[in-house]
Amino acid sequence: MSMTQTAGYLLEEVVAHLLRSSGYRLLDATDDPDALVVAGNGLRVRGRGAQHQADALGDLDVPIPFSLPVRLFVEAKCVRDRTGLDVIRNAHGVVHDVNERLHSSSPEMGDLYRRRVQYRYSVFSTGGFSEDAQRFALAHQISLVDLSSRDWRELADTLRAGARSAHKLGPGNGDTVAAWARRALREALRTLEAADGRATQSRSPVGDSHSIWARELSARILRRRSGRNDMLLGFVDAPFILILSPEDTDAFVGLAAGRTEPLPVDIFWEAEGPLEGDWTIEHESDAGVVRLTFPLPDALQEVITVASEEEQRATASRAKALLSTITVYVEGRPIRLQYRRRRPTSSRQEPAVARWANLRESFRRKKSLPPEPADADQGARGWNLRAVGELLHRLDQGSYVQGEIIRHAVALGGSVTREQIYDLAGYPPDRTLRGFSRPTSRLRDELVQEGLIPGSAAYPLEVDYGTGVTALQYKVAPEIAAILRSS
Repeated sequence: MSMTQTAGYLLEEVVAHLLRSSGYRLLDATDDPDALVVAGNGLRVRGRGAQHQADALGDLDVPIPFSLPVRLFVEAKCVRDRTGLDVIRNAHGVVHDVNERLHSSSPEMGDLYRRRVQYRYSVFSTGGFSEDAQRFALAHQISLVDLSSRDWRELADTLRAGARSAHKLGPGNGDTVAAWARRALREALRTLEAADGRATQSRSPVGDSHSIWARELSARILRRRSGRNDMLLGFVDAPFILILSPEDTDAFVGLAAGRTEPLPVDIFWEAEGPLEGDWTIEHESDAGVVRLTFPLPDALQEVITVASEEEQRATASRAKALLSTITVYVEGRPIRLQYRRRRPTSSRQEPAVARWANLRESFRRKKSLPPEPADADQGARGWNLRAVGELLHRLDQGSYVQGEIIRHAVALGGSVTREQIYDLAGYPPDRTLRGFSRPTSRLRDELVQEGLIPGSAAYPLEVDYGTGVTALQYKVAPEIAAILRSS
């Protein structure tokens, strides 16, 4: 078993955890003996013509009126290259075959009383998807979850590192590396869920060293000390799923707690590079701004966005229909995010459709022009005084504590401990620091897009985990620290 295959199995367990925390109940053969069977490497689903393996299979616990219950096939690919058309064609064949199993022209009497479900298929890929795969998936309602964007690259790196360390530890109790690793990670994730009241803790079936490995890996994946996720699934009125990354998970969970009405949000496009980036969901209230980001496959962006002004109205209608309501499960409870466009107050706050279209057209125009000579005043080699000043100004304008933390860290020699952050920010002891550096990273990317710094410029805050999974301190990028000391 290769380390790449082991990393893929670990990704399956992470996706299964996502499903459990997003309203799905994971199935095994005992849940539906008529349709499910254990064979070969795991769970298989009987189709009309064959049995089909499922990396994970979930029943949506939320009933849908006047509709068959939804059962979701999940396939997980921890790969560096884009997932191709062959994988999506196979997904289409699988879901078609299992849905056709009971659709016979002359069913037996017993079939009429069987519980029927509607199977759907979703593919998660850390390498993204080829253009042909995206278009085929859209045409046949196969949901693609692209984990290759900025916010999710660390997940793939973490899983690959976990696979390497698992192979060094070796198998436990005669199992293959992949077998004990995925079982140990599953147990660790369920233990973390138990802390959130959704599962019961059970004894790990593997040795102590393997249990420690699994606990450390699960904590690094989820970046948490409590039972709350840094990864959320968003369900929309369209044949695809959104995978959401909160900028501040605690703030989002606190905002959603006890809420029964839909949460009004805006949706923007946040550029990372030429035709690359993430979409941002933003809610603004007196308590502050809460943001979540999510990627979309390129082909899907083409469907809901266009460059020409005359088509903007029709395109906006398509985007509103697809993303108008997003349902997110927080601690087992559905929260509805309702898209409501506000009047933009800055260029960053243009409606998502126009923002993406204008950036796309701008990038394409720039690609057709010869490159402009580098300007030293604009940070040809990295950060400069103007860019650092703009970074701190935007942090202060957004009421982010990170600006004060950067200044304080520089005064202390370039870094600040987690205890000092809690003291300076006035955070309660039960608050986590996951996502603490994201506002500075997002603003750094904005400055890159505006040409104030090059794409090679360092990120403002670097997290030091030591040898564990808890952030010990945050270090300011040396370039930024040197500029602040000399200014």
